[in-house]
This record gives sequence, structure tokens and C-alpha cells, in this order.
Amino acid sequence: MQVNFHHVARLILFVGGLLAVLIAGTAQAQDSAAVATQSPNALVSGQVRLDNVGEAGVIVEAFTFQGAPIAATTTNAQGQYSLNVGSNTIVRIRARKGVFEFSPSSVLKFMSFNNATQDFTMIRPPIVIQGGYTPFTMPQSSCPQLRLDGTTYNPGACGEAAMADLLADLRDAGWNVRTVMMNSSLLATPPLSTQVSALRRTINDAKAATGASKVIVFAHSTGGPVARRYIESSAFANDVSHLFTFGSQHMGNPIEDVIDVWFNQILPDYLRENTAVPDFLIGAMVDVIDFVIQDKVNFLCSARLFQFTIPFFGTYIVPGPNQSVLCETSISTMANFNLSFRPREGVTYHLVHGQFVRGTDLSPLGRAMTSAIPGADDTLIQTNSTTGFRVGAQIDRLLTRDPHMTETSVGERWYLATNGAFDSAYVTCIRPMFILRTISGPNCGTVSAAEQVDVLAASADDAAALLADLGIAAGDPTEQKTRRRTATLLDTTSVVTHTVQVIESAPATFLTNWITGTLSFTMTDPVGAVVTPSTTAGDVQYLSDATHASYVFSSTQPGPYTFYIQATDIPTTGVPVDYYAALDSTYILTASRSRNWLPPGGTITVTALFTGPTAIQSPVVTAYIRGSNGVSATVQLDDLGSGTYRHVYIAPTAPGYIEMEIVAEGTVGGVPIERNDNVSFTVYPDSFRPNGSYTETVDVMGLTIQTGISVTQGISGSFRVTGILADGDGQDVLAATTVASAPDIAAAQSGGTSVTVPLFFSGADLYAAGKDGPFVVRRLLVIDEREHALVSADEADVFTTSAIGVDRFANQLFLPVVTR
Repeated sequence: MQVNFHHVARLILFVGGLLAVLIAGTAQAQDSAAVATQSPNALVSGQVRLDNVGEAGVIVEAFTFQGAPIAATTTNAQGQYSLNVGSNTIVRIRARKGVFEFSPSSVLKFMSFNNATQDFTMIRPPIVIQGGYTPFTMPQSSCPQLRLDGTTYNPGACGEAAMADLLADLRDAGWNVRTVMMNSSLLATPPLSTQVSALRRTINDAKAATGASKVIVFAHSTGGPVARRYIESSAFANDVSHLFTFGSQHMGNPIEDVIDVWFNQILPDYLRENTAVPDFLIGAMVDVIDFVIQDKVNFLCSARLFQFTIPFFGTYIVPGPNQSVLCETSISTMANFNLSFRPREGVTYHLVHGQFVRGTDLSPLGRAMTSAIPGADDTLIQTNSTTGFRVGAQIDRLLTRDPHMTETSVGERWYLATNGAFDSAYVTCIRPMFILRTISGPNCGTVSAAEQVDVLAASADDAAALLADLGIAAGDPTEQKTRRRTATLLDTTSVVTHTVQVIESAPATFLTNWITGTLSFTMTDPVGAVVTPSTTAGDVQYLSDATHASYVFSSTQPGPYTFYIQATDIPTTGVPVDYYAALDSTYILTASRSRNWLPPGGTITVTALFTGPTAIQSPVVTAYIRGSNGVSATVQLDDLGSGTYRHVYIAPTAPGYIEMEIVAEGTVGGVPIERNDNVSFTVYPDSFRPNGSYTETVDVMGLTIQTGISVTQGISGSFRVTGILADGDGQDVLAATTVASAPDIAAAQSGGTSVTVPLFFSGADLYAAGKDGPFVVRRLLVIDEREHALVSADEADVFTTSAIGVDRFANQLFLPVVTR
């Protein structure tokens, strides 16, 4: 029989320490017997104060030494409480309310037959508000925003103006609040890994100014991935207690659906309103992007030089706008982000999303945006992206009626606005939790551990399942789009006409957008009635601004609706316009792809479901493909029957994004029908790849696997490596991520070079998982982060460890201080 002397020694220490605690507690009880109240059921009582005033609604709880609950109560109007905790036991007492911290955070007491007193003080942690992507925001003066290098102040946008009312409310309620915005501009928007540095400095400033050890982070839009990139990385300093994200694309955003809105509407609007660029040049720029630079996604997200030719004018080389964050938060890229970065234990996550109801409170831009994005959204981000990132813990999810930003709403409504009497984030969460203090628990919404692996569902039913879990009733009709078409109006006599056949009575929006000038947009309905801005009433509303117009029907009737678009005042060079319809329909097209990324020459399966309540005759589903370096193709998907269509696509050698516009056509009862959806995926860059070299090191701290990475000649810059560790049954145990860099000197070496990257799996986490080795690195991902995060390698079952017993990672015993 073998004896584990290490375990025996730990047992002796534990018994000796416990006896010492019991003896000390008994002696204290005897010494104070003359003044203490004897009771067979000892009580712990006290008061909880905020700003030296008793606080109502604080939850006070008692637990056994082992952590089992004993009793709980809530403080009265004077902040007083009393708990019956029994006697002859060690108990832990703690107080909690909403997002507040407490001093002490908890306390252990030895209870004999004596009552005890324990008071608590409530503490407001500082709040850091991380703003989102704002490349078009004009600079603001006197804004304490450090540059990314931390050396000088940047007078650019920091969010103070847009958040003025919220900041005033929070500060009046005693909170220390500061803001930090992403470093974004039309010249360049650095990747998430760079954006994190400003957030870290702001958190450190907040802690230094208040003496707090932790902060609460509010993050809007892309600020959510920025905050997660810090909190869920190895650089995290355990200094965030709560993360509230408002409209953040945790599962990514369909960049292939919003790219046209970005180039054709948002960018021209900004240039027109804030620069001296003439309208005709803005129109010419959009023409070039639309008809010459068709690979819009790779162009937008890159700083590389692009070559393009304009007929009769010549060949040009221009740099991309380098808006890398937009591609980093696409659906395929956030998929690799969520593999590398996992929810941090000890941080409470609150995911807030505006399930925005399509209605009259949308601006023309908001109408265009929500119509361009498939499914439910907040006018920019899909619902199941904001609330459904893959998690392994309980997450607080709250659905509101906020639009994503003021520009997409009527009345300057958005998540952090205080001016709404509707179900906004401010009304339902921020005000009751932080200002009124009427929420005792730590959550604003519904807590669940739902997982949504991919925002692109295989079917409409799958897409509705998450919404149903979040309390959103999924109706039969789903918003569907017709294909977005583009034409050029050359003068005031030319008219663009287009007919959309409506199959069923349901809400619908008919939209047109242009670059400059003024247009006349009218329609005819199925009975031949002319619809104009002056004749809309009742079920029809007309929305317009300088470059957008739409007719919103609360209910249509089956039949043809025809667009008539005519210029009334445009430049002599003409003006491009686009037009399409968004229809609530039970005839649905849903497109998906089998993978998010693939190597050059690899294959990917694109599947489309084109179905309805009655048979669709003569259906045809076509994919229009665009990619890097002039990749362009048109293919027809194979009809597999039952409304399913499929195409196996072979990736080109050029790395980057591939966009597929999927168009489905057919007839229903002899009436033409058209539906449109989009998918995108990425092709690996040839930059960083595993070279098959793996070694392990095991010590008291944990398991380290040294991973060899080959770097292609001419490549230097940052990349990250993620390893997913599984047990012998193939069940995931832990994930580890390391951010590394290939030095500039490596780029010049003939044939490239190799870099060794350590993947560290914490011994404490392995011990908590309770599984012995050997372990298998089930999946190894290498992500090229030089521009935006593209998977550079994705390999399976690359390494098997030795037979590691997790008992070797058992923590040493440390006895807590116990008081009475």
C-alpha cells in the first residue's frame, strides 16, 4: 500500500487549524458569557449603509463554512437586518445589491450560543463607458481622451456630448464615471487588439482616482468586443466586476449586408455634411466603388494598395480605407474570436439588445439599415448576435426597444439616451439599478446559459428558437428582401422603373437611396392607384431625407407594386440610385455556409432553403460571387428537392473575404417571386502555420504546451494561437490563447522562420475540471492579426499530452481568519 505523504500532511494541517479555531471560539464564548445573549439559535444582525444612511433592499445571506446556504433576508427601510444562523458553527455572511461592492465583501464568524453584530458599507465602483465605432463623429473640444500611444491628449470624439444626460444622472447619483472611445476615423481604424490599450488606461485611471479595485464597464456596439478582448485575455488584471454591452455584435454582423449602406449612404452623407468635397466628386467616388472596386469588403478593411481600371480614364492604385474593425466584427471573424476568448469567471455579463419594432419611429436611414439586415435587429446589429454569443455560464440578457444609434431613430433615441419613456435600456436597467437602486439582484433581464454557435441559422425555425428563448414571440412571417439593384439617372428626363410582386398581405417597405441631388419617388399599387408623398395616409407612410426615401406599408395587398424614380435636380454627370423591397413573408430564403474559413483550394458548401406555404414553381437559386484580386463568378445552386439548394465552392488562392449574394426566383400561382440573402467567409492568408513541433512542460502552476509556428518569408507582425484541450472522451476541458509576434527581422529571412508560442493551461482550472490526462489538443487555431483577424490555420488533434493526474494541481490549504 502506497501512502501519499503530501495529502497526509495537508490533512494534519487542516485538522490542527480547525481545532485551533474551535478552541479560540470556545474561549471567547466563555469570556463573554456575562454580556452576551444566550440563544439556542444565534442571530447575526446589523445595518447596511450607503453614504452613511441605511439602505433598504439589500440582500444579506449566510452560508456554512463549506458554502451551503443557511439563511437570507432583505434589509428594511433603515437598512437593518437579522439572520438566524444556528449555533456552534462557522458561517460566512455577505451582503449584495445590484452592482454595488461591499465592505467587508464577506466575513466568517464562529457562532456559539451568542448573537453577533455585523455591519456593511455599500461602495459604488467607478464606471467606465467604452464607446463604439464612430469614424464619422466630428471632433469635440476639451475631451480627456488619450491617444493610443498614451503620450498626448486627443481632442477627438470621446462620447461626452452624446452621453451628457446619462453622465449627469449617474454623477448626480454619486457614481464616478469616465468615458473612452475607440480610436476610429475615416483615415484608419486600428484592430481590436490595439483598441484595448485605451480601455486599460482608462480603467487604471478610474482605479487610481477612486481607490477601487474593480470597475463596471458599459460598452456600446463595437465597444463590447473591445471590452471582451481585454477581460477575456491573459492581460486581464481582475479589475472588472460587471460588463454591460448595449447592441454589441458578439456573434458578428453580416458585413456583406451592410457594406453597400456604408459605402453608398453613410460615407457620402458624412462627406456631404462635413467636408467641402463637391457632390459630383462624391457621386463619382461611389460609382467607382460600385462598378470598379466590386470587392468592397476586402477594400474597406485593408490598408493594402488596390489597383483598379476606369474605362477611358486609366489605371489607378489607391490604399484601402483600413477600417479593419468592421471586418474583425463580421460573422466569420467573430466566430474565431469566440473560440479564442471565453467568458471570464467572476465577471457578470449583461447583454442588452434593442429588439426594435419596425415602425414610424425610424429615420429614413434607420429604415434603410433595418431593411438591409436579415431578421430581427436594432437597425444595425442582429438580435441573435447581440444576445447569443457562445457561453458556458449564466448570462443576463435584456431585450429593449432601443435603436442602435440616434441617426437611425426619430427623436435621438439610442441605448444610452435618457429621453425615452419607452422600454429603453435606461428606463428598464440603468435608472432602476444605478440611480433609483430598486433592483436588488445582480441582473436586469433574463438569466440563461443559452448557446448560439452561429448567427446564420440553417432554417427560419432555428433562427426563431433563440428569440423564443429570449421571450420574443416568433411570428410565421419573416422579413425578406428582394435583390438590391443599382441604376444611373443621367438627367431629369430619365426614369427608373421596377416592379415587385407581392404574394401575400403583410407589412412591406419599398426603398430607394441615392448619392446627391434630389429625386422624385412615386409608386403604383396593385389596383393602379398612384402613391406619392402627398397622398400617403393611414396604412402608408412616406419617409425621406437628403438621400433616402421609402414607402412603409403596414399591410399590402397581393399584386404588383411599381417603383418610379426620376431625378429633379442632379449633377450633369448623373447620379447612381439603388432600390429594393423588404417584405414580411412566409415565402422565405435562408442561406448558410458549412464553415467560416477555409484554406486556398479548400471546399465550402453553401446551402439555401427556398420554401413557402405553397409550392414554388420553376425555382432557380443563383449565387453571385465576389472576392479578392478580381475573383468574380456566377453559379447556379443544385436543386436537391424539398426547397433545398446547394453548391460546393472551391476557394481561390487569393486570401481574404468571399461574398456571395444569393438570389432565389420562381413563381407562385403564376406570379413571379424573388428573394435575396447573403453569406460571406474567409480564405486563409499564407502567413502563420503550425509546423508540427510540440513539447509539454508540467509544473505546480499548470500545463504549458510549446507550439512551433512557421512564418512565411516576408511576413512580420502579430498573430494569436488558440488551443482547445479535450479529455480522452473528446470532451472539451479548457482553452488557452496566446498573442504572439513575428519580429521584423523574420520577414527578411530566406524561406521564412519559426516562432515558438506557449499555450498555458492553468493548473487550478485543470483541477477544477476534475479530469486526468492524457489530454488532446483537439483544435489549434492560428489567427493572423496584422490587419484584421483572419484564420491562418485550423488543425485538429495535433498533440497528445502525457498521463497527467490533476491531483498534482490541488491547491495548498490556507485557513481563513474567523471572527465572532
